Amino acid sequence: MTDWLITMGRALGDPARLRAAAIHCGGAGSNGLYAIAWMAGPDGASWWTPARGLWLGGMLVLLLAGFAFWAVYLRLKVREQTALAREWARRETSLKRHYYELFENANDIVFTSDLEGNITSINRAMERLTGIERAQAIGRPLLEIVAPEYRELARQKLESKLHGGPPTAYEVEIQSRDGRRTPIEVSSRMIYEGAKPLGIQGIGRDVTERQRAAEALRAERNLLQAFMDAVPDHIYFKDLQSRFIRSNKAQAASFGFSDPSQVTGKTDFDFFTAEHAQEAFNEEQEIIRTGRPLVVKVEKMVRPGGSEHWKMTTKMPMRDASGNMAGTFGISRDITTEKQIEQALRKSEARFRRLAESNIIGVTLRDATGRIVEANDAFLNIVGYTRQDLEAGRVRWDLMTPPISDTSRTIYGSSLAL
Repeated sequence: MTDWLITMGRALGDPARLRAAAIHCGGAGSNGLYAIAWMAGPDGASWWTPARGLWLGGMLVLLLAGFAFWAVYLRLKVREQTALAREWARRETSLKRHYYELFENANDIVFTSDLEGNITSINRAMERLTGIERAQAIGRPLLEIVAPEYRELARQKLESKLHGGPPTAYEVEIQSRDGRRTPIEVSSRMIYEGAKPLGIQGIGRDVTERQRAAEALRAERNLLQAFMDAVPDHIYFKDLQSRFIRSNKAQAASFGFSDPSQVTGKTDFDFFTAEHAQEAFNEEQEIIRTGRPLVVKVEKMVRPGGSEHWKMTTKMPMRDASGNMAGTFGISRDITTEKQIEQALRKSEARFRRLAESNIIGVTLRDATGRIVEANDAFLNIVGYTRQDLEAGRVRWDLMTPPISDTSRTIYGSSLAL
């Protein structure tokens, strides 16, 4: 190696000697020496010129700059990816913490099970509801906490999940350690890692209050239905277009139906003459527009066949839970019989009045005190009183006749009593 350096050093000033020295010293197969020999040129002329040196220097600078840029770029990318990875890790940790907080502090029960239906985790709400501590629940069959009559349903739902069924919601009752039962609505789904199923996740909501509210609502509806079915008056509810949405049996029977549901969707135009139906429609639309009720209206209704009925009707505005107008409801009482009796009395009274007025003999009606409450014109002319005196109570039988004996008074009082 030392001989090679000496030989090459002596030849640097002479291209021909440089090439010969390189070839001489390169017998060992050194690539670097062959390169030096090539730089000397085949004719011994020097290849190394200032222009070529400048070009090689520039290329070297560019190469070094490229390496430096690439190193900086890689460092920035590594830093960026590291920051991104840290952010994702932070978010994942945050999501896991939030999920854990939701899992533990949820009012609904949350649980997971493996593919065999054994519990793998429960939250605090499930511990409180079942009375079973978490450590004791892990590994137990999930169906053990389900009430016996609901276990087959729960088993079918679990098997449906295992066979790729969609998420489902169903109601069961779970049984606590002390035997207390709680109705819950369960929603469950499969848990996957990629395409591989790992287990089942479920959420259960205590629906005790909802069932109580539903039962109370059913009881109220039953009471209302019992009242509507028993009352002889016609009760009905109509929507904003004056279509019947509910009726009682009396109303349905008046239309010739045995089932009140047969009236639903119909209007007064289906049962009455166009004149009466239009009048009822206008009244109801006015109630809807103004919110003012129609109270105790006596009206005559004519059916398409010509039959007449008298009713006393009250109609009220109907609002929804938000206070918005939803339609009308009403109650009508059939007073056809009362109207017929009233008309008969009026006819009888008219006949009696015509008879009394046409009689030349004085006719009177008097009460137990002796006051004449009614008399015809013939009597008033005989005694010299006017009809105004009669209406004012100044015409008295006891003042126009002499005193009567005790026996006559007794007979007179008995006749009045009769």
